[in-house]
Amino acid sequence: MVLEDVLRDSRKYYLARKGKLTPAVLGIPKGSVKQKCLRGKDYNYLHVRSGNKIKDVYLGKLSSYSLKTIQDQLKKRKQLLNEIAIARNSLKTIGVSKHMIENQDFSEIIQNLFRKMGECGLWDFGLELVGSWCFKVYQNYMGVEFYPFTTIDVDLAIPFPYKARG
Repeated sequence: MVLEDVLRDSRKYYLARKGKLTPAVLGIPKGSVKQKCLRGKDYNYLHVRSGNKIKDVYLGKLSSYSLKTIQDQLKKRKQLLNEIAIARNSLKTIGVSKHMIENQDFSEIIQNLFRKMGECGLWDFGLELVGSWCFKVYQNYMGVEFYPFTTIDVDLAIPFPYKARG
């Protein structure tokens, strides 16, 4: 009985922890800052791996403060990803299924947004969820394989021409 309570509380804690950390990571850029020297001038780039390709995004002329801010964000992202890994491993250790670990419901903010849109009847007018968040719906409610990427914005498609109520 006591062991079951500990496992239940641990499951609840680590699922909530992972659920809070994941959205925090989404707002932080990934990659590393690289400096290239061309004709005696230093240029800063965000060095990002995308699949098998590496992309350098020009950051413009940065003050040392701005550069430090970006580097701090990248460091914070790494820490958050490590904490998510700890939560995921802890969930595995206590016997939570892979499906449950990967298919967590939407954050409270997203749930409230979707609920409000339903209350306003927007779904009935043909509003559609598109972009990376629709994959979350597919994986959580339709059994589609885990899709690891969601952006922090919610993309919606509006039928054109829009036909409002009468």
